[in-house]
Amino acid sequence: MIGELSSLKELVELAEEGRFPCFQSNKTVDEIKVSAWRSLEIKNFLLVFFVEGKIFMEGYDSFLRFIENNVRESSKRWSIAGAFKCYID
Repeated sequence: MIGELSSLKELVELAEEGRFPCFQSNKTVDEIKVSAWRSLEIKNFLLVFFVEGKIFMEGYDSFLRFIENNVRESSKRWSIAGAFKCYID
């Protein structure tokens, strides 16, 4: 079915429908503190081609955020540490 689509827009729409377990769309939103008063919001839009264990892995979200926050907190003297993102691939 994917081979029959003629544009990227159609491909993304098909993924967002979520009809197929091995082809879906996923969006993640993260926030990086830039200063005491400002933060930067980062949105990632992903096409997921294989979702085996997806529900199981969603339980790791809080643990991965814990790791991210620890790295950022322990590396405050390097501004690039604010861009650290932790994923399981």
